[in-house]
Amino acid sequence: MVRGVIYSDRSGAPDKPLATSATVTVTAGQAPRKVTLSFPTPVLLLSGNYWLGLHTGGPKAVARYAAKYMSAALRYNGGADLFSDGSSNPFGAMSTLNKQMSISAIGTAG
Repeated sequence: MVRGVIYSDRSGAPDKPLATSATVTVTAGQAPRKVTLSFPTPVLLLSGNYWLGLHTGGPKAVARYAAKYMSAALRYNGGADLFSDGSSNPFGAMSTLNKQMSISAIGTAG
C-alpha cells in the first residue's frame, strides 16, 4: 500500500502533513508502471516550499521508485509509523539517503 503526502517545510525539513492522497495497493510481481496518487479534493498551496512524499505499508520491498544519486537528498522517517493511523504528524526524526526520488505533481496556478 502506498499513498502520497504533501508536507509543509520547516527550516528545510518536512514538518506537518497538509494533504494525503487515496491509497493505492501495489502487489508483488505486478509489472513496473507509473502509479497515480490522486488527492480526494484539490490541494491549495500558497507560494513556498513543500515536501512531496510517499507513505507505505504492508509487505516490504513490493513498491519501487525511480531515483538518482544526490547527496543526502532523500529524507525519511524510519520510525514505527503505522500506516493505519496516517502519516507522522509532525514528520519526526529524520534520516537521509543519497538519493533523489522521482515524483511529479500536476496542478494549476490560480
